[in-house]
Amino acid sequence: MSAWPAPPAAAALHGPAGEFVQRTAPHTEADPMALLAQFLVAFGAAAGRNVHYAVEATRHHLNEFVILVGPSGKGRKGSSWDHVDALLAQVDRDFAERCVSSGLSSGEGLIWEVRDGDGAEGEPAVGRDKRRLVLESEFAQVLKVLAREGNTLSPVIRNAWDAKTLQTIAKHTPVRARDAHIALVGHITKDELLRLITATELANGFFNRFLVIAVQRSQELPFGGRLAGDDLHRVRDATLTALRFAALQRQLTFDPDARARWIEVYGPLSRGEEGLLGAATHRAEAHVVRLAAIYATLDTSQHICLPHLQAAPGRLALQRRLRALDLRRQPRRPDRRRDLDARQGPTRRRHPHRGPRPVQPQQESTRDRPRPHHPRGSRSAAPHNDERRPRPTSRDLAAHRRSASRMTAGPTSQLPRC
Repeated sequence: MSAWPAPPAAAALHGPAGEFVQRTAPHTEADPMALLAQFLVAFGAAAGRNVHYAVEATRHHLNEFVILVGPSGKGRKGSSWDHVDALLAQVDRDFAERCVSSGLSSGEGLIWEVRDGDGAEGEPAVGRDKRRLVLESEFAQVLKVLAREGNTLSPVIRNAWDAKTLQTIAKHTPVRARDAHIALVGHITKDELLRLITATELANGFFNRFLVIAVQRSQELPFGGRLAGDDLHRVRDATLTALRFAALQRQLTFDPDARARWIEVYGPLSRGEEGLLGAATHRAEAHVVRLAAIYATLDTSQHICLPHLQAAPGRLALQRRLRALDLRRQPRRPDRRRDLDARQGPTRRRHPHRGPRPVQPQQESTRDRPRPHHPRGSRSAAPHNDERRPRPTSRDLAAHRRSASRMTAGPTSQLPRC
C-alpha cells in the first residue's frame, strides 16, 4: 500500500458537515473521512429530490453512492456509520426508521422498495416515500450478486444514481418506480474489492458511480463517546434547518466566482486517468457537482459558491484516497478461465519458480461412451468394462430350454440308449 493520505483539508470541513466531523472526532476512533462521506450521503438521501443542479438536459440531484474501504474490525467503518445514524434519528426519525434499508439481492427487489402505489390491497396510490438510503455493511455480498447470470441489480443501481424511472417489464407483475431518490453506503475490505470487482462492472459505469474512499482507525480510545449535549443540539438544529430548506423545489446555479473556478478545474476532472484508478474516477466532475450541491443545501444557499466547490472532496481527497488503496491489479474477469482454455488448452496453476505444466488429458467418462446393443431383457454390461459378456437371466435360460426341446425330433424311443 502506498503512503496514506493526509486527513481531509480544512476546506472539506465546511458548514454543518464539517461541524459534525469536528465535534464527533474527539469521541471516536473512526476515520474523519468516513464520518464526513457518510454524513453527506445520508443528508443527501434525507433531503429528497427537490433540489437539483442542471447540466444540459440532465438533472443532478443530491443522491450519492459511497464505498468505504478498510480493514475488517480495525477500519471502524461500522462505528463511523453509528454516529451518523444516531444524528439521523435525532433529525428525521421517520426517515431513519422507514427509509434506511439493506440486503440488496436483485434489481426487482430494489424497485419494489420504492415502487409506485396503485391503490390495491390498501396501498396509497400517492404519497409513498420514495427516499431510500441503502446501507450494505458487507458490500462484498453485493459484488457476488452482480456476478450471477441474469441478475438485474447492476443496471438498476446505475439508473438509480441517474435518477431515472426504475421498472421491470413483465407480463404478470410489472413494477415501476417514478421519482425514486436512492443513496447507497457500502463497507468492504481492500482484498474483497480487488478480488470481486470485475472488468464488466468497471467498463459499464457501475463502479465509477461510487465515491471510493480508503479509511482506517484514526486513534486509540479505550472508552469512546458520542455526540451529546450542546454539540448535538447545534449540529441537529443546523441539519434540520437545511432539510426544511430542501423541502421546496430549487434549481441551484454557480455564482460568478465558483463559475470561473469550475471552468479551470473541469478539464482535468473530466479527462481522468488510466487503469483501475481512472475507471473509478471517470465521473469525478459529476461527483464534485453533487457534493458541492449538498454543501450548498446544507448552507441553505440558492447558489453553489466557491467554498462549496472547494469543500467537495471528490476533486482532491477522492483521488488521494484511491491511490492509497494501490488499485493497480487487474480486475477479475468471470470468463478468464474459459478464454484461457480456448487459446492454450488446460493448464495447471503456475508455480512461482516454474512455468505452466500441461495437464494430463482427462479420461473419457464412461457415461459419454456409446453402449453396445443387447437383446431385449438382457442385462447391460458393467459400466467399468463394456466388453464383459453379460450374464444370462432366467428368461434367457427358459427361452434356451424351449429352443432345445424343439430341436429334438421323433419319439423318445428312437433316441440312442446310453
